[in-house]
Amino acid sequence: MAETQNKKEIKKDDGLLLGTKMSFLLMLPASLLMLPTVVFIFLAMMPTLVALLSGYKGNKRFQWMCVGGVNFAGALYFLFQLWFESATVGSALFLFLQVKTIVVTYGAAAVGYGIYKIVPFIVTNIQVMADQHRLVYLRGVQKKLIEQWGPDVAGDNK
Repeated sequence: MAETQNKKEIKKDDGLLLGTKMSFLLMLPASLLMLPTVVFIFLAMMPTLVALLSGYKGNKRFQWMCVGGVNFAGALYFLFQLWFESATVGSALFLFLQVKTIVVTYGAAAVGYGIYKIVPFIVTNIQVMADQHRLVYLRGVQKKLIEQWGPDVAGDNK
């Protein structure tokens, strides 16, 4: 039985590997057709790639999504400029090497890093405040129950 399960796992892994190879074979010609876009996106999304590689394992595995979303939003305006003006590799490089483009795209990535660092702190503090409010409420309910039923309800058998 274990042998048939191992064969199923191997076949499943082979299917995944085949799908990955097929995706690569389809993506390669598509990326060559859209080479200016690929060049610009690669350069503009470099902070996302760094976040992905630095936090691939461990507790930073969602860092790249936060940085990448904001980074892509910052690069999208310039990507539209590339598409609607002149989509050549030279114009993609020229567009990216402008100071405004670098500041906006990499600044957006910095905002993503900030969001990644600040939001857990804010959510934790809100949760602590909600828990404290709930504790005060429950202590009030407990006090009313003790007044109504006596001190044995509290369960403090000292």
